[in-house]
Amino acid sequence: MKKKFKMHNAYANDLINNFTKYYANPIQAYIKQNFNWETDHVCVINKEEDNTITVVSNDLLKLDNKQVREITRKQKTMTWINFSNNEHNENHDVLINNHFDLLHVYQGMVLKTKDWETNDSLTNPHIKVVETKTEVETFTNIIENTFDLETIVLNKYLPIHKYNLENKVNHLILVKDENDNFVGTGNIYFDDQHAIIDDISVLVEARGKGYAKMIMFYLISYAKKIGKSEVLLFGTEDGTPVYEKIGFKLIDTYMEVFYKQ
Repeated sequence: MKKKFKMHNAYANDLINNFTKYYANPIQAYIKQNFNWETDHVCVINKEEDNTITVVSNDLLKLDNKQVREITRKQKTMTWINFSNNEHNENHDVLINNHFDLLHVYQGMVLKTKDWETNDSLTNPHIKVVETKTEVETFTNIIENTFDLETIVLNKYLPIHKYNLENKVNHLILVKDENDNFVGTGNIYFDDQHAIIDDISVLVEARGKGYAKMIMFYLISYAKKIGKSEVLLFGTEDGTPVYEKIGFKLIDTYMEVFYKQ
């Protein structure tokens, strides 16, 4: 788990290595065997259950048509995720030219916990820490019903939960409504320099009632409780203004999600 992409700053290092480490499961057996973390900048991740792959690249390596075609020539359906310090970069154009469609652009954000007031966030009765296999399954079902699945492997959460029991790398939570029905999820990773928030979701029928805010406040407060001075996340176009109101600031790290079929 100490292998690293080397990126343009410490924020990017933790965001991108966290994504790659926990894309499918924490064991790394799913990563193509000839990938060298110290020298290579393209990581091929196999999703054996549906015979698709995801490729992760970053802006320290400039892709070319030959390289992309070599990776994609035997695969019809695939996701390519490019990390960059620029919203529009050379790799972006190469992938578009090789018949990938740009689906999403996410921008990195950071919040400093020094002045964060935890108040009652950590004792919020709507928050339930995930502890059992059944709760992991509930967490996974909510993710399935709220996320675009190009960048998600749904069967990863149970292996991550089991791995966490011994290694203490993350913290999964559920949020419940007034009727004790679970309606949202949140996750925070903390095995790097920074805490990284992920998997924030609320079911459509429960939105607009403050549950997402509860999740965010709890996770930020938890990060401060365990001694993390900064919290990172990737913000969606819709989510970014919400996170800015909480106190997050934009940073020059982008995640572009491309899809080809």
